Amino acid sequence: MFGSFEGQKRITTGTADTQTNGALALQGVLRETQLAGYGFALFHRGANLLNCTTSLNGSTVAGGFSTVPVVIANGDGAASDAITVRYGRSMSGGIATQVTRRDGDVLSVNSNLGCRVGDTLIMSNGGDTCYLLTVEDLPVPAINTTEITLDADGYSDLDPQPPSGSLPTPGDSPWLASCLGEYREVTFSVADDRLLRNGQEIASGIVGLQAQYGISDSAGDSAIQQWVDATGDWASLGNTDRRKRIKAVRVAIVARSPLRDPDPVSQACNQAIDPPTGVCAWKDESVGGFDSPAPVIDLSSADDWDHYRYRVFETIIPLRNVVWAKGAM
Repeated sequence: MFGSFEGQKRITTGTADTQTNGALALQGVLRETQLAGYGFALFHRGANLLNCTTSLNGSTVAGGFSTVPVVIANGDGAASDAITVRYGRSMSGGIATQVTRRDGDVLSVNSNLGCRVGDTLIMSNGGDTCYLLTVEDLPVPAINTTEITLDADGYSDLDPQPPSGSLPTPGDSPWLASCLGEYREVTFSVADDRLLRNGQEIASGIVGLQAQYGISDSAGDSAIQQWVDATGDWASLGNTDRRKRIKAVRVAIVARSPLRDPDPVSQACNQAIDPPTGVCAWKDESVGGFDSPAPVIDLSSADDWDHYRYRVFETIIPLRNVVWAKGAM
């Protein structure tokens, strides 16, 4: 009797731990993925940074640089995926202002409202090249002028350099500047039964992460027509039209109980029946002629994998900054 009750206690405790770990992992991914694209001036047609196919980093405070709000790296076979999210931390939301002139590392702009010393700043004219720079100073303006001084150390390494002198007027693809505040690039991945955020553990007992893009028919449409893995045409987002069609990400996180049962207690996913049984994500779907198969969750490479209990946590994360900016695409 004692052994029976102790076994039930261990199962209950392990299940509670799995529930907690999975909920923490899902909340961590959800919180930051919702911010994807924040501060990127997506609402301004002339500055839309989703058009950038060449991103030049002249910032002295940021590491890598890309203007694609979210990228999924598909794991080989049934291996876990990785999700990279990019966003800014500006209190003003990264409002774009026109750059009227550039003299060396000094920009003359219509307004430097929302910019602070140490901010990262993106300069773009809606074309295929964007520049990431660092704000070094905001001098007291002379009459009818407003300036932003850039950090010359990183700025001098840019090749090619941004245009100089008096810059185009609004009718001629104006150059625009947007202060992001702190530029952040965050990657979620799974390794050694842990969910990692930029290599640091945020939840234990996590053995799988699967993600898919929710895509629309066109850049200006917000209705999701299909869910796709980051493979084939969607393995690379160098195509600007393709990246604008991504309106959501759906995520499945697999948490495992730390306690091994003496007998098998879990089964492989079976999508052939409705509802699916075993350790599965969402169900395979086909809507409007578009197939949206679920990602494969295969844990069989681990020893005695079926002697452990699992819980799959799922959610859909709308990329609200991209959805709200559809009119500028």
